[in-house]
Amino acid sequence: MGIEDFFQEDHDEVLKEEFPERKCMVCSLTVTSVQLEICRVCFREYCGDCAFRGPWGRFCSPACNEDFYYGDDDETEGAEEGGE
Repeated sequence: MGIEDFFQEDHDEVLKEEFPERKCMVCSLTVTSVQLEICRVCFREYCGDCAFRGPWGRFCSPACNEDFYYGDDDETEGAEEGGE
């Protein structure tokens, strides 16, 4: 075992600890087997097969699709109260 092998093994272990394996939040397929997308609302990762396809794009779930369109309830309530 050479010095390069020693450092490569340490490097691989550090990467596994700092960066856990990326996978789809729905089906758990890893990034090595599919291309993952990031939800624009909650920033979770999902694969194209599990994507919810709504009128405003692709999201990880129907809930994120609705949140993207309707927004947060707190924002709309605050705007209504401030307008009076």
